[in-house]
Amino acid sequence: MAMHRFKKILFAVDPDADNSAALNEAALLAADNQASLTIVDVVDRLPADLQMAITAALPDELIKLVVGERLEVLARFKAMALQSGAAQVESKVLTGRRFIEILRTVQRDGHDLLVKAVGDQSAPLRPLSSTDMHILRKCPCPVWMVRSGGRLPCKRVLAAVDFEPDEPASDALNEAIAELASSLAARHSAERHWVHVWRVPHEPFLRSPRSGLDKAAVDALVEEERDRRRRWLRELIDASGGGLDARYDESAQMHLSKGDPKTEVPRVVNELDADVVVMGTVGRVGIPGFFIGNTAEEILKRVECSVLAIKPDGFVSPVRVED
Repeated sequence: MAMHRFKKILFAVDPDADNSAALNEAALLAADNQASLTIVDVVDRLPADLQMAITAALPDELIKLVVGERLEVLARFKAMALQSGAAQVESKVLTGRRFIEILRTVQRDGHDLLVKAVGDQSAPLRPLSSTDMHILRKCPCPVWMVRSGGRLPCKRVLAAVDFEPDEPASDALNEAIAELASSLAARHSAERHWVHVWRVPHEPFLRSPRSGLDKAAVDALVEEERDRRRRWLRELIDASGGGLDARYDESAQMHLSKGDPKTEVPRVVNELDADVVVMGTVGRVGIPGFFIGNTAEEILKRVECSVLAIKPDGFVSPVRVED
C-alpha cells in the first residue's frame, strides 16, 4: 500500500495548534510502517538589540530558556508517540525561521513525509497560516496537514486529480495522488472518492453565433469531452488499485464537475463533508520560481478539511540545506 512507503516521518509542532490528533496519526503511521519518527519544534531568534535588552535582566540567554521549556513539551510529545506504538522516536528544538528550519530538516535528514497540525480547539477551521503555505509550496516530500478539529478516524477521503496531456509529469503525479488516497482510505476504513474538474476550452465562443456551429454540434462536443474525462478517470482509479466500491454507483464516488477547479473542488469537498483531500500542489517542474500553481493555492485556501499534498517527481525546493 502506498502509505507504507513512508519510512522517515517528521512531525512539526505548531505552537498555536492542538497537536495531539496529528501527532497520534504520525505515531500510528510510524508504528504500522516500522518507520522512524522525529518530532521537531522551532524557536525564533530575537533581533540582537532586543536579545541584549532582555538578557540584561535575566541570568541566562532568553533563547536558551525558551528552548529548555520547549524540550520539556517535546518530552511529553515523545512519550505520547511511544504510547501510540511508534518505536523509533526522537525530538529536537531548532532555532531560526520556522518554515525554513523545518524544510532544511526534511532535506538534511531525508524525511519522506511531513506531518503538521492546523487549527486549534477555539478555531479548528482557521485559514492556513503563512508558515503552512510556505511549507506546502516548498516542501519536496508529501505534507499531511491534519486539522486539529477534524474527524478521526476519517470517514471520507477525496483524491483531486487533473488532466494535463501536454505535461508528462502529471501522469505520475495523478497516479501518486490516487494511490495515496486509496491507501489512506484503507487505513481508516473510509469511503474513497475522486474529483476531477473539466471544461471545454473556449466553449462560450463555440456557442456564440460567430463560431458558425449549431447548439446540437456543441452539445455533442461537450458530451464527448465529458465521456473522455470519465474514461480517463476510471482508468486512473483502476490502475491505482483503488477500484470503485460495489456498494455505491459510479457517480457517488467519481465526481466529474464542469467548471473552475478553484470553486468546484472546494464545493465537492464541502458537499461530501470530506475529512482529507489528497492533491498535487505543483503543476509543472523545471520552471524557476514556479513552486505552487495558482489553482492549487486557491483550493488550499478554501477547503476546511485536512490536506495531504504532494509534489511531482523532479521538484527541487528553493530552501537549501546550509553548507
